This record gives sequence, structure tokens and C-alpha cells, in this order.
Amino acid sequence: MTATAEPSPFRFAGNGGLAIEGEQWGDPSGAPVVLLHGGGQNRHAWKGSAAALARAGYYVIAYDARGHGDSEWSAAGEYDMEDNAADLTALLALLDRPPTVVGASMGGMSSLWAQGTSDAQLYSAVVLVDVTPRMELSGVTRIVGFMTANPDGFDSLEQASDVIASYNPHRERSGNVEGLRKVLQERAGRWHWRWDPRFITSKAEMMSGDPDAIEARMAGMAQQMLTAAGRLEVPTLLIRGAQSDLVSPDTVREFLAAVPHAAYVDVSGTGHMVAGDDNDAFTTAVLDFLHEHVPTGPTEAAEHDARHRTADAVRRFGHALVHHDAPTELLDAVAAHLSGAADKLEREPIRDRLAAMLSSARVQAIMSGDPPPIPTDDAELDFAPYSLVGGPANPFGVDAVYIRRGSDVVAHVSLGAAFEGPPGRAHGGIVSAIVDETMTALLSVLGAVAFTTRLEVDYLGPTPLHTPLEFRASLIGRVGRTLTIACFGRSGDQEFARATGTFVEADLRRLLAR
Repeated sequence: MTATAEPSPFRFAGNGGLAIEGEQWGDPSGAPVVLLHGGGQNRHAWKGSAAALARAGYYVIAYDARGHGDSEWSAAGEYDMEDNAADLTALLALLDRPPTVVGASMGGMSSLWAQGTSDAQLYSAVVLVDVTPRMELSGVTRIVGFMTANPDGFDSLEQASDVIASYNPHRERSGNVEGLRKVLQERAGRWHWRWDPRFITSKAEMMSGDPDAIEARMAGMAQQMLTAAGRLEVPTLLIRGAQSDLVSPDTVREFLAAVPHAAYVDVSGTGHMVAGDDNDAFTTAVLDFLHEHVPTGPTEAAEHDARHRTADAVRRFGHALVHHDAPTELLDAVAAHLSGAADKLEREPIRDRLAAMLSSARVQAIMSGDPPPIPTDDAELDFAPYSLVGGPANPFGVDAVYIRRGSDVVAHVSLGAAFEGPPGRAHGGIVSAIVDETMTALLSVLGAVAFTTRLEVDYLGPTPLHTPLEFRASLIGRVGRTLTIACFGRSGDQEFARATGTFVEADLRRLLAR
């Protein structure tokens, strides 16, 4: 298989040998991403997302589901979820490594169904687009009504455009109807959807219009989907259209309970067709997630790992230099080696830390006026990797691990010899720095951007070195823009520090504008 920045054909045999048509973008050596569209759509639903992902270094495949777009129709009308999942499994067998799957509606359900039938982890990451195991009946009923409303097709593309506009009143209407040729095809002088009508008519409950029958079918599928979702162990992101009538806050909470490590983001101004309603915001959310969890390829993965290994080695050296005696000859040799390495690094391009911060999902949401994504319970926070205090990529830091615990944040850390103050004990300054950063990490759980204005630390006893330490931060007061946060540090059952911090919320957009 070969692919470039421009799409090229991609074909494979689905379950039972059914011909599946699609397209591919990017270099096949990159990390694979498979885009799965929703029911009644086809691969063109992804607009510019596939090309943007390819430009970022990923190898992208988008295909038309069976009975949709240019893919073959099933002679037996086999369009149940297990049929779509079996096609996806056939594609997975052609790839040299597990891909990220990005599934919208039916595509997301297909990816969950496939995972539910396998004991192995099928994917490197999962992005679900406005779909949860349990969906709102009103939304499903509206979709079924739309898909069955014009069995004889349309007189013209303009008439089809009118129907689509009435279904998606929140979406800005394009004056050019030619793009509808990707989702409609002309037969006998009339325009019909590019999908097999049996995709819907084969589901008797939905065609009956009986809400009880539809709800019973949905309940059975929801239970199977929840079980399948519970098998996901890879990084997972749920993207919801903020105006969706299919996925509600209640169904989101149910999903996050089943997949507690999953991240979640709302895209404002969008409905069920998130990628079509705001392709830029959707693509940004996906890319932010992928950059955090899925290296584009071996080069990026190796660079990320090497940077962390280097920082860890420098940290070890710093502690060893402080903790051990050494002959002058050894120290001179090490100094010469490190100085030479520094000379080489300083000739390399300077990293754009501001650009990296601005591209994060948290900052993007805040800048657009949306609520920032909130880490799920028990999730490890990817908190400031280059921070002077806890950043794992900063050799001068303590390499702390921050974890959400309910409404609190807990930091786990062990302090080495370079942080010694009194003999055998940690310096009070590093203790207060960890306290401040643990409080700051809590802000991501609170969905706030704020700055420390006051920090009071009571040292209750000595802080041991080379010992597992725990710092826990909790919100204890919020008045207007002022947050009051408490934090305590302990080693086992022994509490050694207790602190109170005052933070004032800031307008990030105004600050960045300056």
C-alpha cells in the first residue's frame, strides 16, 4: 500500500468478501488512523480532517461502510452492527499495527462492537464522535425519520438541500449544492441517497415506528455496548456535539463510568454531525488527543522517549554529583563530556513552548469560550511536562506524578539527594514548590485558569529523602474569582507539611492577546 498527502484509492475485502471502497492519505510508515463514518454517510463526511491528520504525519484510511457510498451492497441485506464490526476486523488484519479508530455514530458503535468480541486490544487509541453505548430515543427517532422520509428520492439537488437544511437548522447553509453529489446519486432522473435502503428497512423495529420496539432494541444494544466499552484499555476520547439530541450529559456520565480513563470534550455550536458542523474544531480536538497519546511514527515516538530518558539521566547525574564523592579526573571527564553535549544541543532549533501550549485541548477550549476538558477520576494528569517542579522532561524537576482522586489531586514523588536541606532531609523550598504545583494541578480538575497570589506553608516536621511522599490538594473555598486551596504532605502516616494557597482566576484570552 502507498499513500500521499493527496487521497488515493484504498480497497479491501470485507466480511464475506464484500468489496469495500475507500481512500488513504499520508505515508504508510506513519501511525495508522481509521475514520469510520456514521449511518447514511460515507467517507466524504470527514471533509478536511483526513488531509489534516495526514499533514500531521499520520497514515489515514477512510472507507465507505458496506451498503454506503461506493462500497458493495449486501445481497442478503446484512447491515447489523456485527456485520460492520466484521468489516473493520478484516481491515485490521491488513495493518501492521493497531490503529487509532475515529468513529462517528454507527462507526463508533462498530469499533466498540469489534472490541467487545476480542480479548486483545484491537486499537492504539479510540475516538468516539457523538456516540455512547446508550443513546437518547428522541434523537434516534429523529434520525430514523429523516432517513426514511424520502423513499422515492428528490426531484433535484436543491430539493435535497432544503430537506437537509430543515434537519440541521443550526448549520450554516451553503449556497452551492454540487457537494451533495457525494452523498446523492442520480437514478432514472431522480436523486437518491448513496446507501442501500435495506440498511434501514432491514430493521423491522425501526420501520414499525413503535417507540417501545425501538427502545427495546436500543436497550439490548446499549448493554452489549457498555460491556464492550468496559474492555477498552487504550487512550479514549469522547467528542460530543454540544447541541446533540442523541448523546446527553446523562449518557456521557454513564460512558465515563464504564471507561473511567476516557477524556471528554464538547464542541460548541455542533449537533450530531460534529465533523460536518465545525470541521476545524473537531479536527483540532482529534489532533490534540493524538499528539498526546499516539506518536505519528517511530521517529516521533523515539524522540519523545529519548527526551524523557535524557532528562532522567541528567536528574540521576545531579543527585549522584551531590550524593557521592569522586576523584577530580572523573569529574573533569564528566564536565568535558556534558559541555560537549550542551554545545551540540545549543546548535539545534529552539522548541516553541508557547505554540505547544496553544495547541492543547485545554487552551483551545478556553480560547473558544468552551468549558475545558476535565480529567476523569483516577486519571494521571499530563501536567506541564517541562515544569521546573514536576515536569518529567525537565531534568531539574522532581518528576512528580499527579493523579485526580475524586475532587482532589494527589501528587506522588520521591526526593533525591540534590534536594537535601538539613542533613538527610529535604529542603523546605522544594516542599513549598511541590505544594504550589499540586494546587496548580488541581485547577485542571476545577476547569479554572488562575495564578497564585498567596501561599502559606506550615512545616510540621522534617521531610524525608529517598522516600515515597504524597501531596494532596483540595478546594476549600471559592468566592467570585478567588479560590482557596488546601494542601498537605505526608510520608506514610506522618504529616510533614500543611498549606493554604490563594489563587485568582484570570482571563486567558486577554493574557494571550497581550
